[in-house]
Amino acid sequence: MSLNDLKMRYVAAYLLATLGGNKSPSKDDISKVLSSVGIEVDGAKLDKVIAELKGKSIDELITKGKYWSLVKCYCKYLYHILLPRL
Repeated sequence: MSLNDLKMRYVAAYLLATLGGNKSPSKDDISKVLSSVGIEVDGAKLDKVIAELKGKSIDELITKGKYWSLVKCYCKYLYHILLPRL
């Protein structure tokens, strides 16, 4: 597993929380998503994701294209990590 895959976990969890209706997920919200699939949380990485995305609309960021590559990676990541658990 590459370093990018490890970082992607936090962004994917953040996006999952926003898809669940939470406009501004907290550290606890993201930790719950990650722990639900058996992933141990690294506080430093989690803090970075929260700081980068705090106060920003995910919908606007995706629409502007700034995070489009992240969304594609996120979908691929979710497919591989969650599908075996279904």
